[in-house]
Amino acid sequence: MITGTTTSRSYWQAALPEFEPGPTPGPSSRPLPFPERVDVAVIGAGFAGLSIACDLLESAPGIEVAVLDAHGPGFGASGRNAGGVLPFAVPQWLLPGRVGPLTGTEAIVVLRGLIADRMRRLAADHPTAEVRPTTMLLMAAHPPVHTGLRWTVGRMAAAGLESEWWDRDRVAATGTLRRPALTFPAWTVQPAALAAALAGTPGLQMLGNHPVAAVEPTHGGVEIVLRSGATLNADRAVVATGAYTSDLRLPDRIDGAVVHASMQADPPGVRGTDDLFAAAVGVRPTYWRVHEGRLLFGGADRSRPTPEAGRAVQRLRDRYRPGAAGATPDFRWNGPILVRRGELPLLAHSPACARITYAVGFAGSGVALATSAGPLVRDLVLGPAAADPVGATLRAALAATPTVPTAALRALRPRR
Repeated sequence: MITGTTTSRSYWQAALPEFEPGPTPGPSSRPLPFPERVDVAVIGAGFAGLSIACDLLESAPGIEVAVLDAHGPGFGASGRNAGGVLPFAVPQWLLPGRVGPLTGTEAIVVLRGLIADRMRRLAADHPTAEVRPTTMLLMAAHPPVHTGLRWTVGRMAAAGLESEWWDRDRVAATGTLRRPALTFPAWTVQPAALAAALAGTPGLQMLGNHPVAAVEPTHGGVEIVLRSGATLNADRAVVATGAYTSDLRLPDRIDGAVVHASMQADPPGVRGTDDLFAAAVGVRPTYWRVHEGRLLFGGADRSRPTPEAGRAVQRLRDRYRPGAAGATPDFRWNGPILVRRGELPLLAHSPACARITYAVGFAGSGVALATSAGPLVRDLVLGPAAADPVGATLRAALAATPTVPTAALRALRPRR
């Protein structure tokens, strides 16, 4: 049962039956005997870490995999986002040209197939995660972006992706600002419930409330040092800590900026349906959806959470959802996310130690790419013989993708 009091807790996390309030609220986890050694230690129980752990268990029967987290599954960005799954999670691939072994169009088709298969499996295996088809609506926050969205319709058609241009009246009928928009099929999830479901995968050792201090190469392995002073030895390690990566002592420096996403949930009774996920495309990411009669609205561009950030989100809500103006949210929450150059994740071995794999920086591609991370890095963890051909190809395409965000904007700018 969700309370009706204003809170900094995530609406999604508070909806979980096992949610435990407190100074560091999060999903409860039963204490497990702390192992002395495992085959693979995954640090970070968000979508990326859990996806990778589940994929390893499926691909290598009998492997011992432990996932460590300072709190619990989905405590970080994976449990606090809006739950929208973008079918073409790397927008740069809409631009003409090649990305490694594929053209951008080919890469989009392959990635969409991987994401669609992943969503179907998650829906079948984890009904509590609320993996559901939806219509994703993208409107332009500024006039130049409008031109880019119209151009996107043609590029999506070239890639064989279904899309439709809605006029102002059709968009306004959804309760949204009267403005034309690009729409296409996508999915939504209950993010915190999905993280909790993945953490319950048979064979996965979920070690919550175990903050890690360091990941250190050793002779023939990796040592995971906890803040308590305890250690865990592993043959290999995967660092999937997102915005908390800088809290760890690692053999390498990970580039990326940490910003904060702020969200709010209005009381029940809003106009709208659960089968629409909307976003305004511009400098400041803004997104919203209706879930069980509540309008959820969010955005991200702050270096730290402040009262003004919350007020800014509310002003944007009043602009894009005029019917909600004046409503007082009964849930407000925020949290850090790691944004890397070009909003592309780092999926690679540590230059200092091939037994350590990095899978961080999924902000931008969000739920779609993070929940599909397992096939993308399987061979980095288990060796080339275990490679998923689709995953390895997509990782090569990601590595070859231009990382300057403004390059895409320049290409979309109308020529004079």
